[in-house]
Amino acid sequence: MDKRIRIAGIAAAIIFAVLIWVSPSNPPPIPEPITEYSNESVQILATNLEKPWAIDFADDKIFVTEKAGLVRVIESGVLLDDPLATLRVANVFGGGLLGIAVHPAFD
Repeated sequence: MDKRIRIAGIAAAIIFAVLIWVSPSNPPPIPEPITEYSNESVQILATNLEKPWAIDFADDKIFVTEKAGLVRVIESGVLLDDPLATLRVANVFGGGLLGIAVHPAFD
């Protein structure tokens, strides 16, 4: 029994030494952040939306989903007061109205 414990201890020490030997001494360098600015910009399309989630476009209309189940419309740059649709959704955890796709022939 004593011999088995000694062999197990030696094996553990060898494995530990090998792991230390093969581990990198210096971690890879962290890349520098990109500091170049592009011509991209952010434009606010509408305010007073409750958790806006997804958007899609059709002609001069922008359709915006709210996570709680409303489909809102921005027409000619103005958010319409009444929602286009109010859907029942499971608005818990990661659920809710999470996307929208307007049919190409939608008027």
